[in-house]
Amino acid sequence: MTSIFWFRRDARLDDNPGLNAALADGPVLPIFVIDPGLFDRCSPRRRQLLLAGLNDLDQRLKTYGGRFLVERGDPVEVVPRVARHHAAQVVHVSGEITPYGVRRDREVATHVDLKIHDGVYAHPPGSVLTTAGKTYRVFSPFYRSWSERPIRPVNLPDGADFIDIPRIRLTRVEDPVLPAGPGAAEDRLRSFLERADHYDDQRDRIDLDATSHASLDLKYGWIGPRRLIAEVGCDTAARVAFVRQVAWRDFYGHLLAEHPSMVDSSFEERYHSLGWRDNPDEIAAWKEGRTGFPIVDAAMRRLVAEGQMHNRARLIVGSFLVKDLMVDWRVGERFFRHHLVDGEIAQNTGSWQWVAGTGTDAAPLLPRLQPGDTVAAFRSRRPLHPTLGARARQSA
Repeated sequence: MTSIFWFRRDARLDDNPGLNAALADGPVLPIFVIDPGLFDRCSPRRRQLLLAGLNDLDQRLKTYGGRFLVERGDPVEVVPRVARHHAAQVVHVSGEITPYGVRRDREVATHVDLKIHDGVYAHPPGSVLTTAGKTYRVFSPFYRSWSERPIRPVNLPDGADFIDIPRIRLTRVEDPVLPAGPGAAEDRLRSFLERADHYDDQRDRIDLDATSHASLDLKYGWIGPRRLIAEVGCDTAARVAFVRQVAWRDFYGHLLAEHPSMVDSSFEERYHSLGWRDNPDEIAAWKEGRTGFPIVDAAMRRLVAEGQMHNRARLIVGSFLVKDLMVDWRVGERFFRHHLVDGEIAQNTGSWQWVAGTGTDAAPLLPRLQPGDTVAAFRSRRPLHPTLGARARQSA
């Protein structure tokens, strides 16, 4: 029986439970749907990386006798049409947790037999719960429970059978902004393993290349989170510290799956009606790296120029926007989402709300805000740095 595996945020062959399930049914037609509603809104760098990564995976499929079928259009129309045309009875996918993705899959499932599997997170959303059966709202107890669950990556089965159908091939991407695809993910993993034992005491050093860069590979699914954790291991305190960061990614994914409104609204209801400041000149100075504060400006200029930013710098520029300029965290979250090549909605939203103190953190970062306060009232007790406006104008 022919089945389809619909690649999305899992552009790899190994550690892909949904793909293994599809292969268990028989020959698999691998497809990817370029959704204009998402693809056309991405930054050029992200589009380039996506296509380059797909090209790399396409070449890997070729070694098994198959190639990608790539279609452009609304997946709700494209996936059922492809399934009918190739007499595929089942479509397998890795589960999605964004509001758009969940809605899309629900619609696709009305037209085809859509089988949803784990694959994007180390532990699937809904599997790590409190003793009361609720989704954790605080990371530390989530991490303890998360750590107690076994993590078992899966390998591509022997004799994997993929279908190759003559068609227009993927557009080649020459010199992508960063090495892309499962092969590049392997190279980054090998490089990080040589530095992993220094991770905990060097990862906050912006002047060092001490992080794993795995956020890029996890974002596109060029490496699986379970395989990443298994390869790094927990033999030293530094490696445990790294695995804990992967757990943060799961934490925000689980939260978004349970609370989809956190993409647009403060997680803590008491902060729904905050009257954030809206000074266009200050926001523009932040976005363009013209605040006059060197570390903020350097980080923001790199973001716009390269689509990248060190994690510690993300905390600094985020705190500056929300706690110094008192600008709505959603302004920063949307800007990051557009520019970051490794930007994931759950991680990006959760991190911005953590910085703003409107999210799940047990010690909110706006401790002096009282019930009924406006941001203007809070600002009167914590005035804006008096030199910002002058520095922004001088840097223009």
